[in-house]
Amino acid sequence: MKQTIFNLVDRFFKLGMLFFLSIFIGRFLGPESLGKYSLITSVVLVFSTFITGGSDILIFRDFSLKNTLTRNIIYSFYARIFFLILSILILFICRQFYFQNITNEIFCIICWFLLFFLFNANEQYFISRGNTSFFLKLTFLICVPFFLLKIFLIYYFSDVIPKFYIDVVEQFFLVIILFYFVYKSFTIKKENFIISKKIFNKWVFNFIPLWLNAIIVILYTKADQFILSEYLGMSELGKYMASIQISSIILIPVSALLSSKLGLLLNLKINDSVSFEDKIKQYTLFVFRLAVLWSVFLYFFSEIILTLIFGDKFKGTSIYMVLYSFAMIFNCIGMVAGQWIIVEKLYWIPTFRSIIGLLFNVVLNFILIPKYGVLGACYSAIITSFITNFVLYFFSKNGKPIFFLQLAALSQTFNLKKLL
Repeated sequence: MKQTIFNLVDRFFKLGMLFFLSIFIGRFLGPESLGKYSLITSVVLVFSTFITGGSDILIFRDFSLKNTLTRNIIYSFYARIFFLILSILILFICRQFYFQNITNEIFCIICWFLLFFLFNANEQYFISRGNTSFFLKLTFLICVPFFLLKIFLIYYFSDVIPKFYIDVVEQFFLVIILFYFVYKSFTIKKENFIISKKIFNKWVFNFIPLWLNAIIVILYTKADQFILSEYLGMSELGKYMASIQISSIILIPVSALLSSKLGLLLNLKINDSVSFEDKIKQYTLFVFRLAVLWSVFLYFFSEIILTLIFGDKFKGTSIYMVLYSFAMIFNCIGMVAGQWIIVEKLYWIPTFRSIIGLLFNVVLNFILIPKYGVLGACYSAIITSFITNFVLYFFSKNGKPIFFLQLAALSQTFNLKKLL
């Protein structure tokens, strides 16, 4: 319980700072600058995921179970180096044809950030070692001072670019902290740095689906932003981002809860499979009800909330917030399914799901955004989220158990037990 509370506080505080930063940019600089900030951030997220995608889960599993820097952890680092080089080459090529707003200055900032992101310290690493309080202290000692510095520089220069310079410096300090944590917590064996063909092949088999899934997920969650910026410009993108950031707040407590419970689910799967399935159903029902309540709340108060937080420049766009909150309902139950997949080691399921989701999202956005504008992006998000987080599991042989677990959980809300 204590670990869950620490994790919730850290998650709320950290994402709260990012949310406040968006509010400050929106109110002080307007929708155009918020759109620019969002586009650059999306590019960084896509390529940082390209570098670390898949390796985080493998590292987390070994961090939680081992006291030695295992080959899985070391091979994951080798993969990050390879994908870093590939990311910089891809970004360089892409900006020649698409990312016209990525100047040479921004390109250099992104490259430096990605370099330090090789050593990204995912909070689950610390949680897995029972060091959630340490990570919370890290947030207050490192992230808060840098956050205040970012606010000051954005205000002083009336531009979002200085914020990204500070991101690079902040990431450098976090790298130092991670090195210290690893040095104090793990035994380092030189032989583990030597590649064993048998172990490497097994690692690749586990890594590839996770990496593909991470890349596809980030692409289909950011596709709407790239397409919006291309068709409607930065100002409309900024208005859209203001709305969906508020709608997405519900993901913070859900993510914090589930990340703190993964260790429990792993143990239940080993010792009591029936209790494991019951927990999955309990978590599914809980997050579903929580997300529905959030959508109802936004339906009645969205206009007041949006104007109060982001100002009059964003007035009249609250409908985006309400519609996007419906997509969050399915995203929340999908996050529970994601925990089930990790425990069951069925890593190809989310890859298949995400490929279908990417295709649906991109096609729908290209069709609906030119016709309906920002509303088209919201419609696309709802349809894609429903299909990928619920319907598709039924069409996967290995995924059917989680589909029926979800259905059993949701039936308790709608009183459909007799029909099932």
